[in-house]
Amino acid sequence: MAVRGKVETFCSDRGSNFVGVLNDKVFRTFLERNNTEWKLNPPHAPHMGGAWERMVGLFKRILNGILLETREKSFTHETLVTFMMEAMAIVNARPLVPLSSDPEDTSFLSPSVLLTQKHGSIEEVLVEDCKRNMYTAQWKRVQILADRFWKQWRLRYLQSLQQRRKWISTERNVMKGDIVLLRDREVKRNQWPLGIIESVGSGDDGLVRQVEVRLPATGKTYCRPIQELILLVEAE
Repeated sequence: MAVRGKVETFCSDRGSNFVGVLNDKVFRTFLERNNTEWKLNPPHAPHMGGAWERMVGLFKRILNGILLETREKSFTHETLVTFMMEAMAIVNARPLVPLSSDPEDTSFLSPSVLLTQKHGSIEEVLVEDCKRNMYTAQWKRVQILADRFWKQWRLRYLQSLQQRRKWISTERNVMKGDIVLLRDREVKRNQWPLGIIESVGSGDDGLVRQVEVRLPATGKTYCRPIQELILLVEAE
């Protein structure tokens, strides 16, 4: 609340630290005076956290993997806090929906926009990811770890958006005018390439297999298989 201002509702799991503070009379009085509600999930039910619990779980798995991989034992408090802020910025920069109904406008709403009221990602600091840079300066170490987090986060988050079911039912074909997100492996940190489908190519079975997609931000058009696209907004 000191950082974000007055909060209407807190949502959390039923951790012992949360239960303990909610049993404190002074704290309960503080919540009541500020008309603030604190909602706790049932014990052993993280799935009831919905979307936010999924983000927390994904964040923790990536973070654990990176820290185990680096086997870094000499993090200063400032380095670790800065890295966590970089990781938080990456998670909050994910696109939710376009900000405009104009298909040429590729700006999108993200949690970061809601939190800061500012649009546009911060330019990344370019540091080559190598062991030499990892130990020459604290700020370089943070940037390298943030880049590693971005690559893992983007890969796993996009996979969570592409629901893969058994092919026993017919799904909607992508169409001209759909707004999609490209799974480009070479994009820089916090960049999410949004595109508009210009034309579609169908196989012998009538199902769309590839498309021509245009990126309004650059004006370039690319041919991509549908496996490399994630549908954000349908043309209808």
